[in-house]
Order: sequence, then structure tokens, then C-alpha cells
Amino acid sequence: MQTTCDERADLLEQLNELNDLWTRVDMLSKDRTVRLEAALKLAKEFNVQCKSRLEWLNAAEQQLKHQHHQTTDNESEIVESIEMQQNFMRDLKEQEPLVEQCIKLGEEILENSIPEAVMNLKHWIALVQTRWEEVNQLADQKSKLLNESLNQCKENENILSELLAWLQGAEATLTALDQKPIVS
Repeated sequence: MQTTCDERADLLEQLNELNDLWTRVDMLSKDRTVRLEAALKLAKEFNVQCKSRLEWLNAAEQQLKHQHHQTTDNESEIVESIEMQQNFMRDLKEQEPLVEQCIKLGEEILENSIPEAVMNLKHWIALVQTRWEEVNQLADQKSKLLNESLNQCKENENILSELLAWLQGAEATLTALDQKPIVS
């Protein structure tokens, strides 16, 4: 009978240990499920943000490339193009926090990602950063070109005004000389 009580006590102890182990495994499993669901939610959000930023950047680049800057001496056309470019630059500036948020989210995910996902995440982060820099550079170049065109137009207008003033002076001189009798 003593053996049965001892066996029973051992079995009860083992059962309690097994129960404790099962409770810990179950708790860890639930914790992991919660973390995986949170990671999936972040990954989906990062995916949406990347796609949204890249779509906007592609559209912005197309807008910059397809707004033909024709060489013109018409100051009002150049000023109108500059105003359009300034509006574009405001839109670009408004996108900056969204791009930074997307990159930051990618970097946060990268810190906790598995090794197999590192390359893919780095690729998407780099792609967003590179496209952002390219569009900014293109926008800056276009702004600079438009401002140079405006300055050139104003310089040409000044030169033309000086030439007209000189021509009027020369005409007045010739008219005055034409009215004097020629002495032979």
C-alpha cells in the first residue's frame, strides 16, 4: 500500500509539473501569437505606406518630366511656370513627413525582423529613400532652371531697353544732323 501512495504522490507531482509546463507553453504560445499578429499588422502598414509613397513619387516624377519647359522670352509664361513649380514644391514638402514615417516604420520592423526578411526590408527602405532623393533632386533642378530662365529674360529685357534707348538717341542725333545744312 505504501508503494501505491508513493507512486500516487509521484504521479500527482508529475501531473502538476506537466500542468505547469502546459500553462507556460500555452501562455508563451498566446504571447507569440499576439506578437506575430502585431508584426503582421505593422508589415501590412509598411507595405501600404511604401506603395502609396512610391506611387506618389512616380506620379510626381512624371509631372516634373512632362511639364515641358519651353525656352521662351515671355516673362509671364515663365512666372506662371515658376508658380506651378512652387505649388509642386509645397506638395513635395507636405509628403516629406509621410516618407519619413514610412522609412521609420521600415527601420522599426527591421530591428525585430528575422534574418530572412532583412534583405527585403532593406530593399524597400532603400527604394523609398532613393526615389525620394531623386524626385527632390529633379524638382530642385527644375526650380533652378526656371529661375535662371526668368533672370535671363529680365536681363534680355534690360539689354533690349538699353538698345532701344540708344537707337532713339541715335535717331534723334541723326534727325538733328539731317536738319543742318551741308556745307560744301
